[in-house]
Amino acid sequence: SNSDKAIPYYLSKVQEWEREHGQLISMHYLPHDAAQRGRWDATSIIQHFANAHLPAIAVPKTADVWNGIYATRMLLKHCIFHARVNRKPKVDEGDNVPLSGMECLEFYRTAGKGANGVIKEQPLHSEESHGADAFRIFAEAVNAGLVGKQGARRVNREEKFVPMLKQKAGLSLGVPNGW
Repeated sequence: SNSDKAIPYYLSKVQEWEREHGQLISMHYLPHDAAQRGRWDATSIIQHFANAHLPAIAVPKTADVWNGIYATRMLLKHCIFHARVNRKPKVDEGDNVPLSGMECLEFYRTAGKGANGVIKEQPLHSEESHGADAFRIFAEAVNAGLVGKQGARRVNREEKFVPMLKQKAGLSLGVPNGW
């Protein structure tokens, strides 16, 4: 959710998380425009991931954002969220404290009435939308068949997968039923 620093800073945070938890993330699913060069940086986000030896793929853009929102709703039925998803993430001193993952999902909504009183049929771009959109990108990756059944952890950088533990299916914990 933060955007005050250059991409390599955030990639170092991903690597720090992997070291801290003793787990390697098998794939990073990025928005469709991750392959484009940045406005201030000649290197694309996906190239930054490659330079950091982190596996990443740009999820193809859906024809309509509502397709992604529907995919998210369908995926939520199969999710169980760990309690730590409700906690604020750790940040470095001086950084803004982003919302928790659950807050982002709970506060995601459509834009209100415009200046002329017309209701906009688009999601509201706000502080909450970044975290919710990240989950939506993952749902779109699942929907597009980009997420394997092996699980989300890697044994090493050679892409050897650990079998996924059987998870309970059911309603998502902590997400309002109407979402």
